[in-house]
Amino acid sequence: MSEAQIEPGLAGLFTTLNLTLGEEVHLFTTSLDIAVTRMRRQGMADEAIYQTLLRDAQTGGRIFGTFGNTVKRHIYGGIQDAGTIGKEAEFAAAGIAPGGEEKWTTYVTETGPCPDCLTRAGDVLTAEAWDAIGRPGSGWSVCKDACKCELNPVQLKTPDKVVA
Repeated sequence: MSEAQIEPGLAGLFTTLNLTLGEEVHLFTTSLDIAVTRMRRQGMADEAIYQTLLRDAQTGGRIFGTFGNTVKRHIYGGIQDAGTIGKEAEFAAAGIAPGGEEKWTTYVTETGPCPDCLTRAGDVLTAEAWDAIGRPGSGWSVCKDACKCELNPVQLKTPDKVVA
């Protein structure tokens, strides 16, 4: 698989991540502005506001913690998406055409499997059918975008469950 064949997928991913993270920064600054306005309206001095925001940032509080977790979630999702793009390119190079039947492999973590994903362990559907009902990490399940499950072409003979 050549770099040129992978690049279009990654370019689209980078554009999406850039737009998404830009929107998250906008939401964060709006939230920060609302919090500062509220504190000022309540009569807090600027130094007290600064100390409150500093404590929030240091402890991963409501404002900064939410933003940090959101950024981590988007970066993790981007890494998963980049892996999927690379994996699909490798499948194509091996002669496995996209759009065929794919098997769901459920990942079982130290806390156990996601109950939604467990119901799909070993299920085989077409790529189009998976698109219609939700792929791993698409947000359809309890684990949402933290999902580590995989869809692989049936030709690979993957297990139904993997203990991570």
